Amino acid sequence: MSDFKEVLKQEERFAALYDSYAEAMKAFLTFPISKKKARKEALHAIQASATAFFNSFERLVVFGSLSGAANDKVWYRDKAETALNLLQIIHQHYKTIFARAEALGEDLALFTPSLTAYATIERLVAENFPEDAEK
Repeated sequence: MSDFKEVLKQEERFAALYDSYAEAMKAFLTFPISKKKARKEALHAIQASATAFFNSFERLVVFGSLSGAANDKVWYRDKAETALNLLQIIHQHYKTIFARAEALGEDLALFTPSLTAYATIERLVAENFPEDAEK
């Protein structure tokens, strides 16, 4: 498979994983507070889908760099803007997930981000939107 085809495959995977993440969030919200075990399971499902979604973006950027797609200014700018939006989503996700995990008596260490993927996303934002990166 050519590097460019791999980039396209990763783009599709990223979109599909976003959909899975959104569905996991909706599923969590359907359980009443009284269903603690089901809520815990749904919270872990959200975290698993979030990790897959966030990490897939990092792989997309890596494949884009290896294939030369990152040399295309439009592609690279689109990924930088996506990275900025994704950082905001990640921040909100962990703020919310830690609060929910704590309320359910879960170990917060089980809900930590991938530092490698997060660093890649931060780097893209810092290079392209330095003012926003400081926030």
